Amino acid sequence: MTTSTAAAAAGPLFSSITCVTAACSQCGATPDNEDLGFTPHFASPQQARELLTDPDDGYAWRIITAPDSREELLCKTCWTKGECARLGHDPHTIPAARMDDGRVLGTSTWCDRCGQSLGYEPAIPAPSGYPAPVWAGLQLRWDAAALPDGETIAAAAARLLARMSDDAVTARWDAWNGNQDGRPARHAYAGDRDPAADQAAALVLINAARQLMEAR
Repeated sequence: MTTSTAAAAAGPLFSSITCVTAACSQCGATPDNEDLGFTPHFASPQQARELLTDPDDGYAWRIITAPDSREELLCKTCWTKGECARLGHDPHTIPAARMDDGRVLGTSTWCDRCGQSLGYEPAIPAPSGYPAPVWAGLQLRWDAAALPDGETIAAAAARLLARMSDDAVTARWDAWNGNQDGRPARHAYAGDRDPAADQAAALVLINAARQLMEAR
C-alpha cells in the first residue's frame, strides 16, 4: 500500500475588487456613514444610486436633471438649498421657553427643509435672586450579599433627601417675590405627603446609624 500526497495549487496573494464611491455634483462632498465611521463604498453604480437616494437609509441624497439634461447627484445640503431657493423656506417656529436656571430662550424660527436659521429673539437672562436649582447626586453602592438591607436603607435615604430638599426648595420660592412660572413641581416622594412613610424611613436610617455606633 502506497500513500501519495498532492500539493495544493498555489492561489494568488492579492485579489482585485472593484467598488464604487460617490460625490456631490455641486459641492464635492462624499456620503458620510456615522455607523461605519468611513465613506461608504458600493458594489455597483446602481446600488449606489438606490442606497444614496433612499430617504430611509440615512443619506437622503437626490438625483436631479440639470438644465443641460445631465443627471446630477446632490447631497442633502445642496438639494435642500436648491429647493428653498426655488420654493422658499419651510419655516418652523420654536416658542420661547424658560430654562431651569431662569433664563428665557426667545422664540426662534428654522427652515424644516434646509435647517437655516430664519430669525430668533435674544435670550432674556434670569432676574437677580432667581432661585435656580443646583442639582447634585451620588451613586450608592453596597455588597448585596453582606448587606441585604442596603436597598431598604438607600430607599429610605432617597425619600428623606427628596422630602427635605423639596421643602427647602418650596421655602426658597415662597421667599422670592418674582415670577413663579418656573417653580418646579413637588418631588414624587414629597408630593404624597405621607408623614408615616417619612417617619418609617427616618427610623430605618436611625437603626442603621445605631448599628454603626454599636459596632465601634
